[in-house]
Formats: sequence, structure tokens, C-alpha cells
Amino acid sequence: MAKANKDISRIEEQMKDNAILDVWTNIWGLKVYTVYPIDKLRFSFIEKGANGKGKSFDIYMDCLRDGTQCFDNWAYDILHGRMQRILADEKQNGEEYPKAFKYTTGENAEKSIGIMNSRNGGYCINGSVPGDGNKKLFCNIPISEHDLRRIAERYTISYQKRKDELEQMREKAAKEQSNWRNNHNNNEANTSIEQKNAQSTQAETKQPSNVVGINKVKAKFKVKAEAPLTDDKGGWKTLKVLDASGRERTVAFGPKAIEKTGSTWNQFLNHLNSHPFAEFTISAEEENQYLKFIAF
Repeated sequence: MAKANKDISRIEEQMKDNAILDVWTNIWGLKVYTVYPIDKLRFSFIEKGANGKGKSFDIYMDCLRDGTQCFDNWAYDILHGRMQRILADEKQNGEEYPKAFKYTTGENAEKSIGIMNSRNGGYCINGSVPGDGNKKLFCNIPISEHDLRRIAERYTISYQKRKDELEQMREKAAKEQSNWRNNHNNNEANTSIEQKNAQSTQAETKQPSNVVGINKVKAKFKVKAEAPLTDDKGGWKTLKVLDASGRERTVAFGPKAIEKTGSTWNQFLNHLNSHPFAEFTISAEEENQYLKFIAF
């Protein structure tokens, strides 16, 4: 554990400027910087040039991305020997440019970075960007297997903290989404219940169909059959009657109307029980709200 902490401290010391690789040839150099706030690595290819005024270009590579071409996968392949085996196969097949390990970016994939075999043995990191006219500006930086493993190790150690942060962010986002979904479903369920209750209430207070309307005009009816008063939904009472012209009708008594008639309603029920074909006259101050028995 002490050795591991010492190794991590040494790496962190070397990475003060966020560079996890710094290699040079006589003409070109390559620095690889971590840009973890945007989850990328920056590959800076620098030409020494006269008086330090040479050309240079940067290529940004995703640390994590769907598919195989991201540096997280490259680092794994380097540390587990998979990249070395694939590049050995490419060398045997005569490949001269990056193939299996090639990352493209920019408009129309005009920029690329890759790892390939070097003609002089070992490996090369290849960078390519648009140059003047239709020409490509590219650079090959020789790199040893040791340096490849070093960049992979430094990346893996330094990026682990960022991975942990991303995982916490994903878990938090997933939890918030789950809470929102549950609340949304509950709200929908409550709304559905409220709608059903409202519909139920409307059904209870709605006057049954095919009934005669009672208004301020006095209406005289004759009960049609013995014990004709029936219960309907929501406390409504219906009665089969004949109107003054002899047509069969249905008179409906709403629950509010029954309540407001008070003791008169019970007197009316007693009259119906003792006079199966009774006649009665009725009016309403407000339809279905207040019934007034004129006579029975």
C-alpha cells in the first residue's frame, strides 16, 4: 500500500501541468494533456522549428465514447497486451498506417490520431490534420512500449477519480429521474382518481334520462302501477306515471329535492303505499332542486 501511494505521488508530481506524456524527436514533440472537465485528452504535436516558431496542432480525443475508439479502451488494451497483439498482426499484414487503433474527429472526420507500428521497430503515435490546400499535415512520433504503458497507467490512475464522479452523477440523475417518474405516475393516478370521482359525482347528481322536467308550472300526474317508486343511482327516485293527456312518463325526484321537501316526502310515500293509483300535483321552484307537492 505504501509503495502504491508513493507511485501515485510520483505520477501526480510529474502531472502538475496535466501532462501524462512528454516525448520529443529532433524535430517534433508530443505532449498529452488531461482535460477531464470535458472528458478528453489533448494530443499536442509541436514542431521545434527555427527560434521555436515551428508548426503545431492539437487533437482532442474522448476518454469515454460509445464504440471501441476512445482512450479508456485503448488504455485497457495497452495494459492487458491486446493492443500489442493486434499491432503485431497488422505488421505481419504489411499495414503502414493506423487501422485498428485510429480515432477520428473534426468536421467530416478530417482529424485523426492513431497508434501504429514504426518502420524502425517499436510503435508510433500518428497525428493528422488538414494542411494547406488539399494537403494533409501529419506527424509520426516514435514511442516505446514502455511509454505506451506509462501513458495508459497515468491515465487510468488519474481518470479513476473522474470516473467515480461521473458514476455518482449518473446515479443521482437516475435517482432523480426515478423520483420524477414515480411522482408523475402518482400525479397521473391521482388525477385519474379525481376524474373518476368527478365523473361518479356527476353521474350521481345527473338526472336520469327519459324523465319529465318539473318546473314552476303545476303538473298533474296519476301513478301508473302499484308500488312503482324505484331507486336509481346517486339517491334518485323514479316513478312511472301518466300525465294529464294520458301519456306514460317518468317523474324523477333528485336527492337534493327530496331533502328540501322535508316531512312532505314521507307523507307522499305513505300516500303512495295506501293509494297505488294515486293522483298528485307537483311543481318546482328550481328544477330538481326544490319540489313542492300541491296536492296528492
